[in-house]
Amino acid sequence: MNKTQTVAIGSVWRPLDIRLYEVPDPQGAVIIAPAIGVLQNFYHDIALFLNKQGFHVITFDYFGMVMNTDESPIRANAISKFGTHDLDEVIRYTREKFQQLKVYFLGHSIGGQIFPLAEHVHEVTAAFLVGSQQVSHHLWQGVYKIKVQFFWHVLLPATVRAYGYLPGFAYGGKHRLQKAIALDWSRLARTRTGIYEESEMSKSRYRSLNVPTTFVSLHGDNLLAPQAAVKALMNQYGSSEKWHMHLRLGGSAVNPHFDFFKKSFQNNWILVTKFFKNPSLVDGDLP
Repeated sequence: MNKTQTVAIGSVWRPLDIRLYEVPDPQGAVIIAPAIGVLQNFYHDIALFLNKQGFHVITFDYFGMVMNTDESPIRANAISKFGTHDLDEVIRYTREKFQQLKVYFLGHSIGGQIFPLAEHVHEVTAAFLVGSQQVSHHLWQGVYKIKVQFFWHVLLPATVRAYGYLPGFAYGGKHRLQKAIALDWSRLARTRTGIYEESEMSKSRYRSLNVPTTFVSLHGDNLLAPQAAVKALMNQYGSSEKWHMHLRLGGSAVNPHFDFFKKSFQNNWILVTKFFKNPSLVDGDLP
């Protein structure tokens, strides 16, 4: 019988509530890292799918990302800490709890940007990144470039000044983002290489990363993660084994950046488990 439980991990000053989806006779353990403004409940369906495929699953929320009145304000370099603190703690916990199992990583959007920053990233056997992009706005084209420039330079700063946080309606999400996180997100988007050049440590961890990784761009995801931005992130990874896959969800996909994780598009999820079971078998760019 499958077992699901919530566990508190991390330090006193930066606690995390993670969710464990456990199965009997597992083939491995998959950590799912969310997109900005997305809570772990969003990945419940794919977690259950991965359970059926024989994997334990671990989901989590970034510390303090969603603005709650009882949380302490987040300080500088908020986005980097999602990787150096939160994700690293989850990887360390997963490795200690499931010592005999291989650990895999499924990252959504910013999940792929923070992945190399985790000190224990070498404990991960393979990574599958969906819509993970180098966030610098120069990688966008045409009307989409105009839209993201307006968002980063005008809309985001103005709404943060007005509200003291970033309201969900301003970025198309459901949850309020803490001020420091929203402003850090905007700052990185105005650089040429995003989080890669955050520090010498960031550069070093990106360059030294040696985890087989598949980068998935999604057809029609022109506003949030165009192909050029996905490939730019891939080029920053030092992994000797890395592949790009351009996927058409088809059907009734409206926002492919998020639709990939919706149950109505679960026919695509088998790509994740196929890669984890044999990271050397990748088809490369799909039509």
